[in-house]
Parts: sequence; C-alpha cells; structure tokens
Amino acid sequence: MGDKMPFGFVTSFTIRCQSKRTKWIVGVTVVLAGLNFAPLWIVNYMNGGASAVNGYIRNAHYFVCSHGTCSEVSKQMWERSYWFAYSAVGGLLFVVVMLAIFSAKGEVIFDSTKSS
Repeated sequence: MGDKMPFGFVTSFTIRCQSKRTKWIVGVTVVLAGLNFAPLWIVNYMNGGASAVNGYIRNAHYFVCSHGTCSEVSKQMWERSYWFAYSAVGGLLFVVVMLAIFSAKGEVIFDSTKSS
C-alpha cells in the first residue's frame, strides 16, 4: 500500500472568510469557554493534577485519579472537579458545533490542508 493513505488526513484548518456577526458570536463564546476552562485547571491543580472524571466513589469516599495514582478528596472537591471537567468539554463542543453550523450556512469558510 506504500506510504500514502487512501484518503489523506486533514492536517490543518484555517478560517478564510467569516462575517462580522460570526466573528463577534464565536469570539465571545471562545472567551467564555476559556474562562470556564480556568477553574478546571485550578481545581485539578488543587487535586495534585488529578480529576474526578478519572476518579471514582466507593463507600461514600471520593477519589480523584491521575496516571494510576488516586487520592481521597472531599465530596465538594470531587463534585467541583467533575462538573468543571464536563462543563469545559461542553464549552469546547459548543464552539465546534457553532462553527459547523456557521460553516453550513456559508458564514464561515474553511481552508484545509491535507497531508500527502
């Protein structure tokens, strides 16, 4: 089959054209998603880099885990870590879906580069 993939992989996207309305809406959403991401970093830092998403609950004890090491934390800290993680992922997904919708409406045009 050689070194070439049958369909090629997209290696980068650039926004070639977008409306002012789209710039404003996407810009504000990216800023809000970024501000939502900051507490996730802070909570994970307070947990020693561990996350409730990788953790578990056993017998009313709450554990956050990272790289195979788990630490017990309070219920409040576990819940903060859990909800900040999922809300941060939700914010990023919201931006991607919004860009897809604007792209389908023709308000955002992407250029993509494929590897050969």
